[in-house]
Amino acid sequence: MKFTFPADPPDEALSFFRAKELRPGFDYRDVWREEHATSFTVAKAMELDVLSDIRSAVDGAIAGGQTFREFSANLEPLLRAKGWWGRIDVPDPRTGEMVSAQLGSTRRLRTIYDANLRTAAAAGQWERILEAQDSHPYIMYMIGPSREHRPEHVSWHGLMLPVNDPFWNSHFPPSGWGCKCHARSISEHEAARLRRDGIPDMANSVPEINPETGLPTGHLRTENMPVRTTAPEIRYVEWENTRTGRIERVPEGIDPGWDTNPGAAARRVRSLEYLTQRLESANYTDAAASVSDIARSGFLESWMSDMTGNCPVGVLSERNMADIGAESRVVLLSPETMDKQIRRHPELSNDEYARIHEVLTLGYSVQDSPSSLVFILEDQNGYVTAIKSTKTGKAVFMTSFRRLSSDEVKRDEEIRRLLKKGNKKADGEAPQST
Repeated sequence: MKFTFPADPPDEALSFFRAKELRPGFDYRDVWREEHATSFTVAKAMELDVLSDIRSAVDGAIAGGQTFREFSANLEPLLRAKGWWGRIDVPDPRTGEMVSAQLGSTRRLRTIYDANLRTAAAAGQWERILEAQDSHPYIMYMIGPSREHRPEHVSWHGLMLPVNDPFWNSHFPPSGWGCKCHARSISEHEAARLRRDGIPDMANSVPEINPETGLPTGHLRTENMPVRTTAPEIRYVEWENTRTGRIERVPEGIDPGWDTNPGAAARRVRSLEYLTQRLESANYTDAAASVSDIARSGFLESWMSDMTGNCPVGVLSERNMADIGAESRVVLLSPETMDKQIRRHPELSNDEYARIHEVLTLGYSVQDSPSSLVFILEDQNGYVTAIKSTKTGKAVFMTSFRRLSSDEVKRDEEIRRLLKKGNKKADGEAPQST
């Protein structure tokens, strides 16, 4: 099935796509899962002008309802003129090794076109589903018109679940490269009819035969199958992202990286950005109290389950902001840092991560560099966390979090080593309110 948007595309789909920021990446695994909800990337498109051209072409395809042929005819000459076409030997920026890389090709443009238009359509549909869930409280998974279907996708055909069922967090279609499955929004009245009558079993359709001539009529004969209303058990397989070394648990039947809901992911990112803005605009005392409430509420633990967007985990006093030249007081935890934390410090619990703001507030700080501070909290466990301001000073990120040594001698040596890096600043004693 050829996929295009209508000439007047859904506003939600176009808004979803236009909110994405350009993010160059050498490998498709460099930008992962929910990151695609807020980032536009094309593997091997490392130059911003090339990536911008591709993004503009996709934007035009969505906004103008272009077919793939129109999209390709407009974009291919631009990419050829800039040398981004064919196969060339280039260094992998992560490893430094020379690799034979496929740049532009008709097949790659088809993948770019299909993946971006289908995910934008899914994100736009999710917005409409949420807006209409009072009148249409169910979603049904439907297989598409592919010649061959993944067995798991066939097993989900006709599955009707409430909008708020967790199944849709990872199984809202499309569910992989080239997947043409889609979702339907179902009203209570239609749900009752479907429970009674079932739906066409599209995976087992057979050609209709004219009994008089014995020849195919060109139509398919389809029997109905029952609608299922219980979420299936999700089985996982392990898959290694060799770019990051991280072992992923991917639901069976879903391609790695596609086990997400782009519309829901984009909503979560917007919510985090709104929360960050509110913390920025509040005074220090109120912002600190809010972050403490957030930590105790389980919000951080919920974020860690999918790691979408940057999560606020603390606020800085004006004094700490001045120390690192920061314009922002909110300390953010990125998915990339959390990935690193999980690999390097698997011993840390969710309850301990909830104490990051406590370390920033009650610990004392050491100037590690002109743009970074290390905070040390000496209590029963003892923790060290590091933060760093971006070059512009407009954002501050936590870069590491760990326990101090439980051995008293080693702990003292560790603290002395940290203190040698800079002057001890006892902000934990009297944080300055703003």
